[in-house]
Amino acid sequence: MKKLVLSISLLATLAIASFSANAAMILGIDAGYYVWQPSVSGSLDNGATEVDAAGYTDGTNGVTYLAFEHPVPFIPNVKLQMTEMAADGSTGNAIDLSHTDSVFYYEILDNFVSVDIGLIARAFDGSFNIGGTPSIMDDTVYMVYTAAEVIIPFAGLSVGMEINNDMGFDDNAIVDTKMRLRYEILSGLGVELGQRTVTMSLKESAPLTKDLKFDGTYIALTYTF
Repeated sequence: MKKLVLSISLLATLAIASFSANAAMILGIDAGYYVWQPSVSGSLDNGATEVDAAGYTDGTNGVTYLAFEHPVPFIPNVKLQMTEMAADGSTGNAIDLSHTDSVFYYEILDNFVSVDIGLIARAFDGSFNIGGTPSIMDDTVYMVYTAAEVIIPFAGLSVGMEINNDMGFDDNAIVDTKMRLRYEILSGLGVELGQRTVTMSLKESAPLTKDLKFDGTYIALTYTF
């Protein structure tokens, strides 16, 4: 009887281990939240108003992301990211270019060096309030997504970068870049320090061009499975 119980326990342990290994092969998850403190610069209203002169202050913004990866051929991996990107100015002026990215990408290289390429649908849910005149920014723009990572063996460190470019289907021009250093504290759990810069020339969302730059450091808590 003891041998039977021992055998069943051993089989159960092997089954659980096998399931965990297969789950890791079937689905990968990369999630995180970071606090971003960008400074805002540029001009509004076809260059008539400099952002610095309008009294805009640097704000603290939050970014949340969740990516799913799988081994099924031809079906892209999926990443969702929600970015707060807002700044308050004097006399009630405000810029809010918060947005949600739906990223569909393929992992074309995956070892100690990884490379991803894909497409982004970036849906803005923001607004401008300049001189007491509010306007809505609710466009969806389409961008090319590229990301790369280099893992430093036995150090728990990785270096990564991400470059997203507007595909030019509209009159807007957006470039979003990120560089980061990640350190794994425990298995799967890490901290990340990086720099994110978003430059944009927005023409389609309003009759007056807005040339803006959000640039600043961030610190993140991440989890990879």
